[in-house]
Amino acid sequence: MKRVLVVLSLVAVAGCGSNRQMVLDGKTVEQGVTTVLVEKYEIDASDVRCPDNEEIKVGNMFDCSVKVSGQPKKVTLTIQDDKGTYDIGYPE
Repeated sequence: MKRVLVVLSLVAVAGCGSNRQMVLDGKTVEQGVTTVLVEKYEIDASDVRCPDNEEIKVGNMFDCSVKVSGQPKKVTLTIQDDKGTYDIGYPE
């Protein structure tokens, strides 16, 4: 199975005081996933939709929906480090 690491530079901070947590910006993740699928995997991918405010926590996994050649699929992302680097699985 192909997998690609993406370093995400745009994150948001949610909460206040000591309960603040770093989260991913969904729109930025969607752009990153689209770029990887099209340029690295050479897939006809469109309509990528990822959840907003996913916590940047090592091992956190979440799915994004995507259309591959017009067919609905999903890709699983896994947070790799506390900087927001994530791994993108191959569409299923």
